[in-house]
Amino acid sequence: MAGIDAIFQSKALFGQMTQAEVLALRNMFNSSISNYIISLGDEIRYTVASGIGRGLKLPEIKSLVKRNLSLLPSATERHIATTMATFSRAITVSMLQTAPNTKLVYVNPLDDKTRPVCKSMLAAGSMTAEEVERRFPGALVDGGGINCRGSWEAVSVNKGIQDKAQKLTDKFKKKPLTIQQYYETRKSS
Repeated sequence: MAGIDAIFQSKALFGQMTQAEVLALRNMFNSSISNYIISLGDEIRYTVASGIGRGLKLPEIKSLVKRNLSLLPSATERHIATTMATFSRAITVSMLQTAPNTKLVYVNPLDDKTRPVCKSMLAAGSMTAEEVERRFPGALVDGGGINCRGSWEAVSVNKGIQDKAQKLTDKFKKKPLTIQQYYETRKSS
């Protein structure tokens, strides 16, 4: 969960998120990473079984696993980075529900890996979510696609709104209330 908290702490919070939204996004992130880890285990088992089926000896099977491109550390790093960037963009989309006129700017490294669409989004300057969707359909959540390093960030954030959003988000970093605790706190309010 440290990665999730780091994403929340690094974002300028400009809109409010409910506890259900925060938990749903956390669950999405955790599920994505968990499913990826399971798929890595499946890929290792498949590769080992393939080697055994071909009559390979242990050193050859180890070599086969090491050569499997989907098991390389760089592939794992790309998948996790993509998942975290998507999570960050999903937080932005969620906050836009309560602050739809917020101006956003695309933040992304500009280097030899930067895709043409990402360069266009960088050059576009500040836009509302509606403008982003009109010019770059799907980019609010997907950015420039798989392995995208970019995120949509609020251009300027009213300090009062940011403090209120931060307080609300901090409240949900705690362990969720049970149904009984929720109703007890509602009665006392």
